[in-house]
Amino acid sequence: MKNIIFSNYYDSDREKATREFLLEDRGEDNGWENIDDIPDSEVWEEMSFNEQIDWENVTSELENFFEGKEILVIGTVGRWNGTYSAGKVISYNELHKCWSDCDYVEIYDEDGHMHINASHHDGNNHFEVKILTEKGRDYYSRWNENWSDSRSEREIHTKLAESSRYTHIPHFARKVYGCKTR
Repeated sequence: MKNIIFSNYYDSDREKATREFLLEDRGEDNGWENIDDIPDSEVWEEMSFNEQIDWENVTSELENFFEGKEILVIGTVGRWNGTYSAGKVISYNELHKCWSDCDYVEIYDEDGHMHINASHHDGNNHFEVKILTEKGRDYYSRWNENWSDSRSEREIHTKLAESSRYTHIPHFARKVYGCKTR
């Protein structure tokens, strides 16, 4: 089951709900008789206001959840000249780099797997977020400190991502919001 944690991509249902809220809350004062009477600028302003509040809440929840943990982000980065594999072992403080140059961000949990989709003028980024176990941190640290190990960082990220011994899925929506997974 997909649980959207945050999204600022356009959603017609969100727009409709915002229009309905504005009609109920401010319709009489503004002489609006139905949702089509509400100026688009009012709708976008309200949606932007709510988005900012949601973003502040979500980033605080993410920070509390991931504090003190090492994270593996692995996926793709869209650039002007194509889509490329990407990955990095990071702390929460660096997670924002997944979306920092993007206009639109969606963070969601699907059956415990956390995903980040982010869009910018050159393309789309997609990452899965996993938490390193103690064995995963040791494995990565030993590789990172071993100058004679010729395996690429991508190979190491793949090894970490594919082994439940080295990483685990966050189950963020279940642990933070109590959402059920399959």
